[in-house]
Amino acid sequence: MKVYQLGDKGEWDDKGTGHVSCTFLEKFGGMGILVKSEKSEDSVLLETKIYKNDIYQIQQETLVVWTDPETDAELALSFQEAGGCKDIWEQIQTVSQEQLPVPSMANLQTIGELFTEPIPTMKKERLAMGLLKNDYFKKLFELFHECEDLEDKEGLHILFNVFKCIVLMNDPSVLEFLFTDENIFELLGTLENDPELPKPQRHREYLKNHAVFKEVVPFENAGLVTKIHQTFRIQYLKDVVLPRFLDDPTFATLNSLIFFNNMDIVNQIQNDSKFLTELFRRIKSEETTPEQLKDLISFVQEFCNLAKTLQAPNRVSFYQNLARFGLFDIFEIGLSSKEAVTRLAIVNIMDSLLGHDPGMLRQFILSQKPDYPLFNQVITVFLKEPEMGIRVQLAEIIRVLIDTTNMEDSPDKDNFLTIFYSDFIQKITQPLSDAENGLGNELSMVNENICDVLSFCLLHHTYRIKYFLLGNNVVSKVLKLANIRDKPLSLAAIRFFRTFVGMRDEFYNRHITQHNLIEPIVKLFIENGPKYNLLNSAILELFDFIRKENIKHLISHILENYKKAFENVDYVETFKLLWMKHEQNQESISTSSDTPTATKDATDRDEEEYFKESSEDEEEVTLQGTTNNNNAPPLKPLAEKENSEEISPPTRSLSPSKNGNDEDGVKFKKSKISINLKSTQMLDRDREEPEHEEDAKRQKIE
Repeated sequence: MKVYQLGDKGEWDDKGTGHVSCTFLEKFGGMGILVKSEKSEDSVLLETKIYKNDIYQIQQETLVVWTDPETDAELALSFQEAGGCKDIWEQIQTVSQEQLPVPSMANLQTIGELFTEPIPTMKKERLAMGLLKNDYFKKLFELFHECEDLEDKEGLHILFNVFKCIVLMNDPSVLEFLFTDENIFELLGTLENDPELPKPQRHREYLKNHAVFKEVVPFENAGLVTKIHQTFRIQYLKDVVLPRFLDDPTFATLNSLIFFNNMDIVNQIQNDSKFLTELFRRIKSEETTPEQLKDLISFVQEFCNLAKTLQAPNRVSFYQNLARFGLFDIFEIGLSSKEAVTRLAIVNIMDSLLGHDPGMLRQFILSQKPDYPLFNQVITVFLKEPEMGIRVQLAEIIRVLIDTTNMEDSPDKDNFLTIFYSDFIQKITQPLSDAENGLGNELSMVNENICDVLSFCLLHHTYRIKYFLLGNNVVSKVLKLANIRDKPLSLAAIRFFRTFVGMRDEFYNRHITQHNLIEPIVKLFIENGPKYNLLNSAILELFDFIRKENIKHLISHILENYKKAFENVDYVETFKLLWMKHEQNQESISTSSDTPTATKDATDRDEEEYFKESSEDEEEVTLQGTTNNNNAPPLKPLAEKENSEEISPPTRSLSPSKNGNDEDGVKFKKSKISINLKSTQMLDRDREEPEHEEDAKRQKIE
């Protein structure tokens, strides 16, 4: 091969022909390129170290070219055969990839400069390969402990940036190596000395002494335990140690590692029948202490939370598998616990199940007939639970169970709603009656949740909730809560009443006026005064809705009974517009009533003229009819006809019988009077038809 160097004139100068090798050069303290002359081995044509920088290129399969970063000399090795060029190129690449500074206090600054963001993609790959060889990480960790022992803050800050940069390289092989049990604490130690924070963090101490791993039931699979520890530590690194520094690709990689670890953990546990049998046996055992029960149910809660990441078909088999081991049986046990943490955990488990498939829990409840102990327990805890968070979640569980939108294809829809309205809704609304004897803070919050449940029932159920509300005067009980000095409760009552009015049901509107249910709202509005608050806005929106929807029954009721109460409310135009809407409705009614009167007068005049014109013919026809049928009943006077607004004065016509004789001599023809402008034309047509019939009959008689 030949050695070339680019001269000052831009021409390649031939430095000679020789033999090339990649070898350790004491002169440079590392690997280098050595070219000896083919004429004499003592004659050296080229001696240069192999740099870690990405400066080498291969061209035309027989040339290796680069620029020496120290001398700026442009050099080239030209090979006679492509095979020889390839061998030297691979050696150069291997050495340059491994050519990382030796981890030492002397090279610490150089190492810090090497791992500086952003790192080019090609450089990332080479750095990753160098880090994973020759125990380089082990040497870096030893350097970290040396800095830590010397309390060298500057060195610790450099190593923090180095390992932060290594994590952000986002190389799967490097991350997998760092997240092993042997290296994870070393990694966390290097990341405790963030130069942007006033003092070092104590991540290792927290994980070792405070983040305690409890095995409520011992795992026989050691690999599973290792996987659980690893997942928790990666989560800790992502959420606590490096959240400010993670870019999107690294964040996604860490999430992916956590996700697949969780799937592996869930699959291993749910397939361990021995473990699950022992787990549920301990929960059901009377010998289990409250503290143990709390830990056992908390484990099931975490287990169900992990299952949320499973695909839908896998979640189906997951819950079905747990149900076989007794998942539903532990709900009553957890809800009856005196420990709030245990109750909260069991409520979260139920919520996870309902988020997947409410039908599974409904079917279990229906299978417990006739007493339905689980549903009874849910409602009992809902009414008596002192913790607001648990009570709100139980209210949501009740709503999901009775939500008809997720029952469309369920054969148990009618059965479940039937037992809810026959056995449980009275129990749910009992505190509304108890409120008449005074409210404590706890009962007040319970009634607030009850109002929300009833609003939900109004929106999703039809005749069942209607019969219950109207038959038990529930709306009146709810509105009594509006005047209690508890604004959240008052707002809950108004929300329910707004939903009640919003149904635009005539039965509901009549119920409102018959029981004067607007009065508590008016009273609350007056007591609140012109204060611009949520209560004021909610009530104004209610009246504005009544006006916009033009609920005439309620508008008239409000005007007739409460107009004086709102006369001085001039800071909004709500009530002014409400009175205007009422006047428009009255004008509309007046206009509608005038039209039928005029039509009736015109009809009477037309009929008088008709009777005058045909009186002689009618007498002749009547006599003829009497002659043919002496037994025909006499004509009844007009006054004896059935009174009906839909029957006009009689129009006489002949109705021949099958044998050619009249059956009654005269037949009364009924015609409905229309109240629109076309009524006169209709009467003209009715009048014309008998004339044609009489002409035909007269011809027949003659």
